[in-house]
Amino acid sequence: MGEPRRDEPRERIRPVGVAAYPLVPVAVCFVVGILLHDRLPIRPGVYLTVITCLVVATIVGRRASLRMALATGAFVLLGTVAAQLARYHYPADHVVRYASESPRLARVEGTLVGTPRLVGQPDTGRPRPPKMAGLLRIDRVETWDGWVDVSGNALLQIREPDPRLLDGQRVRLLGWLEQPGRAMNPGQFDYAAFYRGRRVPVSLRTHGPAAIDVLSEAAPSRLAGFRQHVRSALLDGFNSGDRDDALLLRAMLLGQRDPAMDDDRELFRASGTGHFLAVSGLHVGIIAASAFAVARLLGAGTRLTAVWCVVVVGTYTLAAEPSPPVLRAAILAVGLGTGILFGRRTAGVQLLALAGLLLLAVFPLDIYRAGFQLSFVTVLALILLAGPARRWALATVRQPDDAAALATPDGRVVRLADWCDRKLIDAFAAALIAWLASMPLVAMHFGQFHLWSIPASVLAGPLVVASLLGGVVKVVLTLLVPEAAAWWATMASWPVEAMRSTVAWFSRLPLADVPLPTPPLWLVVATYLALVGIWLTLRKWPVRRRPPASLVWGLRASVVLAAGFLFVMPVLGATTPTLLTKPLRVTLLAVGAGQAAVVEQPNGRVTMIDAGSISLAEPWESCIGPFLRSRGIARIDRLVLSHANLDHYNGAADLIERYGIREVVVGPGFEDDARRDGVGRALLAAIAEADVPMRIVQRGDVVPMGSATSFQVHWPPAEVDGLTPNDASIVATLQHEGQRVLFTGDLQADGMTGAMGNDLPDVDVLVAPHHGSTETPTPDFVEACLPEWVVSSDGRRLSQKQRRLPDVIGDRPLLRTGRDGAILIDLSREGVTVESFLDSERRTLTVAE
Repeated sequence: MGEPRRDEPRERIRPVGVAAYPLVPVAVCFVVGILLHDRLPIRPGVYLTVITCLVVATIVGRRASLRMALATGAFVLLGTVAAQLARYHYPADHVVRYASESPRLARVEGTLVGTPRLVGQPDTGRPRPPKMAGLLRIDRVETWDGWVDVSGNALLQIREPDPRLLDGQRVRLLGWLEQPGRAMNPGQFDYAAFYRGRRVPVSLRTHGPAAIDVLSEAAPSRLAGFRQHVRSALLDGFNSGDRDDALLLRAMLLGQRDPAMDDDRELFRASGTGHFLAVSGLHVGIIAASAFAVARLLGAGTRLTAVWCVVVVGTYTLAAEPSPPVLRAAILAVGLGTGILFGRRTAGVQLLALAGLLLLAVFPLDIYRAGFQLSFVTVLALILLAGPARRWALATVRQPDDAAALATPDGRVVRLADWCDRKLIDAFAAALIAWLASMPLVAMHFGQFHLWSIPASVLAGPLVVASLLGGVVKVVLTLLVPEAAAWWATMASWPVEAMRSTVAWFSRLPLADVPLPTPPLWLVVATYLALVGIWLTLRKWPVRRRPPASLVWGLRASVVLAAGFLFVMPVLGATTPTLLTKPLRVTLLAVGAGQAAVVEQPNGRVTMIDAGSISLAEPWESCIGPFLRSRGIARIDRLVLSHANLDHYNGAADLIERYGIREVVVGPGFEDDARRDGVGRALLAAIAEADVPMRIVQRGDVVPMGSATSFQVHWPPAEVDGLTPNDASIVATLQHEGQRVLFTGDLQADGMTGAMGNDLPDVDVLVAPHHGSTETPTPDFVEACLPEWVVSSDGRRLSQKQRRLPDVIGDRPLLRTGRDGAILIDLSREGVTVESFLDSERRTLTVAE
C-alpha cells in the first residue's frame, strides 16, 4: 500500500487500554506499594537505589513486556518508600525525641498553624465549656541544659478555651507532652496511627490561658486572613435565634464544625446523609456547575467559561477547610477546565488517578483513611457507571409511543413530564450508584446501614444545592452591601431550615440507622466485583436498544445478592464469632473514667454490664459501638446498670435505641437516683419509649443466662435508704461452667461491709470496686472473695487511692484498662484465661475441676 495523499484525511487512531489511561496503572502500583510498606523491611534507602536501577533498566530495555515489568516494580517500590518515610522517618532534632506514651511536663515555644478550633467535652450532666484543639509547630523545648532547638508539629489540646489564640502567633506553653494514645479496644479508632500518618507524632495538653504566653502577635497569612474574612461574611447578620442555621451552613459550605451543632450532625448521620455535612466533591461540583450556568447565561464562550469555572473552584477551595475530597475535586475541576481551555480531550478516570497520585505523594498513609477511600471509590463509580446506568434506565422506562405523544397539541406538557422523568432518573441513578459504591466501605469502617439513604439524598439534594448557593450568595452580597447582612442571612436560612426538617423526618423512620457488624474483607470484595460486573454489562449495551428482561433481572439479582451478603448475612450470622469461641468471654472495655463490660455467651446471647464514661465525649460512638461491630454483635439481650452514676450509664441510651435491648436490670434505688440529672431522665425516657422491661434485682436474686451460666446478685438489699448510689451498686457473680467473675460497681466502705456479710463466694477474677480506688475495708473484701486475678476499669491518671491497690491485693496479678487496654476474660470448663488488648503475651490461669 502506498502513502496516503496529502489531500486525503488521515484516520485518527485513539489509544486504548493502558495507553489511553497511563496514569491509572501508575496509581494502582503506587497504592500497592503503600499497602506493602509495613510488610517489607524498613529500608527506604535501599529501595531508592533499587528504584534508580529499575528506572535505568526501563529506559535502556528493548522488550516492551520487560520494560513494563520493570516500571511496575519501580512504582510499587516508590509507594513503599513514600509510606515508610512518612511513617517511620523523622529528623534527628524532631520533638518526638522528647515525648513518650507517658505524659511529661514540658515548656515549649512554637507557632500556631491555624486558629485552634472548639471541640466538645464528655456529657457529665452539667454544663461544661468546650475544649480547644489545634496544631502547634514547635521549634524550642526547655531542658535541664536550657532551651534546645527542635522541629516538628504537635497536636495542641487546651482544656479551657483561650480567645487570644490566632493563626501565626508565636506562643510559649507549659503542658504535658506525650505521644497520641493508641487504640485501647478492639475495633477502636487508632489516633496514634492517624496522627502519625499526618506527620504529627506528639500531642501537647495544657490547662488554659494561665499556662499560655503569647510572645508575638504575628499577622495571619494572607490565606488565613482570606478564610477568616469569608467566614465572618457568612456569619454576619444571623441573630441568636438563627445560630443553628448559621453553624450548619458554615459546616456545609466551608467545612468548619462547631460543638453546638452536634444535634444536627446526629440527624444527618442517622438519616444516611452525613456526606452533605462534609465538604466534598459534591459541594465543589455544585459550585462549579453554578459557575458554568452563570457564564452560559451571560453568553460567555467555551474557553472563557472554562477559565471562569477554574477561578471560582480555586477560590472556593482556598476558602474551605482543606481536605482530600476538596483537593481531589479541585484537581478534577482544574484538569477539566485546562483541557477545555487548550482544546484537549480529558478523561475523568485519568484525572482521578492524577488527583490520587498528587494527594498520596504528600500524605501516603491517607490511603487507610475512610474519608479518602470513600471519596475516590464513590467518584470512580459515578464516572464509570453514571452514564451507562442512566442510558439503561431511560431505555427501560421509556414508552414506545413517546414520539406520537410529542406530536399532539399537549406536546409541551409531555416534554415537561419527560424532562422531569429524566432528571428524576438521573438523580436516582446517581444516588443509587453512590450508595452501592460507598456502603461497603461505610459498613467496614463505621458498621452502619441506612435504609433510607437514597430517597433522603434525592429529596434533600435540591435543598442542599439551594443552601450551598444561598450561602455563596450570602457571602458575596454581604461583602458588597454589609448593611443588609441581616436580610441576606434571612434569605440564606430558609433552605437550611427546610433541609434540616427533611433530614430530621428521614432520621425518625424505622430502620433509618441500623448497627451493622463489620463485614469480612471477602464480602466487601465480592460486592465490588458485582459492581464491576454491572459496569462491564452496561457499558457494552446499545443505547437505543431496550434490554431484555433476562438482563434486567440478572442485574437486579447481582445487586440484591451483593447487598444481601454484605448487609443481611452479617446480621443473621451476628453470633458467629461467639459460636466459634467456646468459652464465655467477658471484655472489660477501656473507657477511661467509667465502666463498660460485654459478656458474650456460647449460645450467642450478649449481656452488657454498665455502659458509661466521663473521659470519652461519645462512649458509644468512639468505643462501645466499634467494639460491638468488630465482634459481629448486632443485638444485645440484656443491659445491667450497676448504679446511677454517669460514668456507668451515660452511653446506655444509645445502646437502647440501636441494639434492641430486651431487658434492663437495675438495683432498687436506680430510678430515683437517675432522675436527679438530665442524662438520667433522658435514659429513663429512652427505656420507656423503647418499651424495654426494667427488672429490679436485690440481694439473693439470680438472673438466668443459660444452662451453664447465671448472674447471682449479692448486694444491695431491698431497702437502700441511707446508702449512697455508689454503696447501692449491684454486686453480682457471673458464673459459667464453675468459673466466676465478681462485678462490684462503685462499691465503697459501707457497701463493702454490707456485701461481705452475705458470704461472698470465692471467685477467679475480681473487678475492683470503684475503679480500683481503695477504702478501709478493701483488704478484707479482697480476702473475702479470694480472687486469683484483679482487674480494674480506670483511666490513665490514677488517684492516690487507686495507686494503693497493688499493695492491698498482695501478689495477685493486676490488670488496669488505663494501662493495658481492654481486658479479655474467657471462662470455660478447663479454666480461666485473662489477657489484655495491648499485651500480646497471653497470661493463663487454669483452675482445677
